[in-house]
Amino acid sequence: MSPLFAAMDGNDWVLIIGAIALAIERIYSVIKESKRNAETVERDRAVAKKVEEVRVETKHQTNEVKCALVESSSKSDAKLDTIHTLVNSQMGAQKRMLAITARAKADITHNPTDIAEAERAEDEYRKHETRQQTADEKNK
Repeated sequence: MSPLFAAMDGNDWVLIIGAIALAIERIYSVIKESKRNAETVERDRAVAKKVEEVRVETKHQTNEVKCALVESSSKSDAKLDTIHTLVNSQMGAQKRMLAITARAKADITHNPTDIAEAERAEDEYRKHETRQQTADEKNK
């Protein structure tokens, strides 16, 4: 036995063994913490990968929605143009019928009020036709 070890009493040995046990426990703790950190890093990588997949899918879906909206908007615009043309046409027909009816009444009654109403109805019909012609020329 070495003279160093021979000079130690029982208390010294207890201290050395305690220090070795404490060192082993600390090494085990560090290994365990490293393993936990590695698991956390792996879990974080998996989450990051999933986030990226969701981001790419969301971007893809957003592009699909944009395309669908553009297509839908184009179809709606075409339908609205058709409806607007139909409504304007019907409005013109109504104004024309009113002008004809008012003129017929004025010609029968010769009442100044009826004559004024006939002239107003005819004027409204002409204005409508002028506005409609201007709008039709813009749409060509």
